[in-house]
Amino acid sequence: MIVVYSVYGSEKYFKDMQQSAASVRRWHPDARIICYTTPEGARTLADFAGEVRVIDDIRPKETSWHDPAFKVAAINRAFGEPFLFLDNDTYVAAPLTDAFGLLNSFDLLAVLAPITDQRIVKSYPTLEYATNVSAAFGEVNAGVLFISDGHKAEALLKRWQQLLLVNPHELGDQWRLRIALFEVLPRLGVLSNVYNYRLFARQPIFGLLHILHGPADSLPDVEKRLNTRTSYRHVAIKNGLLDLAD
Repeated sequence: MIVVYSVYGSEKYFKDMQQSAASVRRWHPDARIICYTTPEGARTLADFAGEVRVIDDIRPKETSWHDPAFKVAAINRAFGEPFLFLDNDTYVAAPLTDAFGLLNSFDLLAVLAPITDQRIVKSYPTLEYATNVSAAFGEVNAGVLFISDGHKAEALLKRWQQLLLVNPHELGDQWRLRIALFEVLPRLGVLSNVYNYRLFARQPIFGLLHILHGPADSLPDVEKRLNTRTSYRHVAIKNGLLDLAD
């Protein structure tokens, strides 16, 4: 099992990534964990219990949001064997073997995004190639992606990276992935939200949460509260904390 990360910037992002990587090791101690980073980041990760790969031909943009070019470059460079890409603010709460097994039948496995079209959120102008995608075509969250080693997966990742060159000043990788999916049409497997549970959305849950995605410093505690049972349940905020609704 291969798990890939991309990290740069503030110390917090490195701590988040290492917490996520440790959660992978909890369930999959033999996992091969690969982290793509900058030359500066490699020094921060000198004691990291995994592979560190330096991207030195791309400098991440200075932004309060992540730079999509750096992230997608890392994902493209990881292509070659089936792997899982994880955002740094994720936490693995249960085994991932079943999902990895599905990569024998699909090019990409992902979870539908609870909020779609980052372009609207960022108030970007309308682009013709973006409007060519049917409004009925869903958008997946780009922070948890199971990726195969097939030709369609490779074409998808290349097209995703190409779209970053069209308007590189615009941030956000997810809306570009939606366009690439619509154009390339790989075998897309849509997973249950328990494989990428976006904490801010507080969607109903059925079954064991496998991957939580949200504020990283609180994820271990949130997992303990939300996985106390596996039956159908709702999430609420109690005393400022995410917990199961009564």
